[in-house]
Amino acid sequence: MDDDPSLNATDQATVSETSSSIPSEAPGVLFISRVLNWWQNLSPDKQTRIVRSSGVLIAVFYLLSMWFIAYLRPDHAFVAFLIIAVFFGDARDFIKHWFPFIFLWITYDMLRGIAYQIGPYVHVRDLYEMERTLTGWFLNGNIPPFWFQEYKLSHPNSPIVATLDIVAALFYFNHFTMPLLLGWLLYWKQEDRTEYWRYVATLLATSYAAFLTFVLYPAAPPWYVWNNGGELRFSPPPRGDVEISAAGLLNFDQMTGFSFSQSVYQLFNANPYAAVPSLHAGYSLIIAIFFIRKYGKKGTIAILYPLGMWFSAMWLNHHYLIDLLWGAAYVVVIYSIVLRLIKPKSSSSQKEEILNSSS
Repeated sequence: MDDDPSLNATDQATVSETSSSIPSEAPGVLFISRVLNWWQNLSPDKQTRIVRSSGVLIAVFYLLSMWFIAYLRPDHAFVAFLIIAVFFGDARDFIKHWFPFIFLWITYDMLRGIAYQIGPYVHVRDLYEMERTLTGWFLNGNIPPFWFQEYKLSHPNSPIVATLDIVAALFYFNHFTMPLLLGWLLYWKQEDRTEYWRYVATLLATSYAAFLTFVLYPAAPPWYVWNNGGELRFSPPPRGDVEISAAGLLNFDQMTGFSFSQSVYQLFNANPYAAVPSLHAGYSLIIAIFFIRKYGKKGTIAILYPLGMWFSAMWLNHHYLIDLLWGAAYVVVIYSIVLRLIKPKSSSSQKEEILNSSS
């Protein structure tokens, strides 16, 4: 360092000592400087893509963390989607449209646990007899869920059975995931949110209509009849006595070596006597309907989802066929009413909503 003639000898020595104590290229400072330079040299489009991708990765990490810590609930999905919305710069609009959806769904989930406790006795025999009347004529007096269980027992080491156990489990585990994903798909990048609100209204109205049915007509699923053979086969459970079983999903647990399914049902399935109507049938049909409405002919492949879910419900011994038809009937009626009540907005209303959300 050259000496400054304006400084005396003591000052020059102090400046020289201070300068030598500071590294000219500190690793942390150098790294941050390079990152900032790299970021500033990116085009605005690339910066936007990176920010949004980061939001998606953080949301996925959060969901995986919740999955391993406990079990995914609708409020976890809301937080994950909110994270994405923040990184996409649309948080206020997201909360406006999603808070009613998630709030009402969580409320339903809290209520369903008390349905069979405030209703009459649990129905067992009558539902089984209705199933036999409906399907016994082509199964020699048997019913579909029991026919599947007998087939699995007679083919214990069959690769077909193992494959169907895995496929059915994957369908069943997506019972709450798929409605949220489709809700996001209908919400995102839509100027007219009519389809989104129709979807939300159909889903929630079906859920609460099912809840009322659970209160008025609590019904045991086929696994209850199957597990309680002999004299107890059709005996309704005593009030307050809750028997929870993952039924056919236990085969998936045995194959994976983890008691995942049974743990989930003990923690999450608050009402084991909610066989009628089947919301597995109802939700999957709603998803197929609105997916086809959005994508037209290309979306017709979505019909495989309710078909797979319906098969899984009977294969796993969780529902009778009549439960599934009952759930589908609820959806058809509620969906028809929703279409009449929620109409597309006029072009002026759409423009006003866009301006309000962007302001």
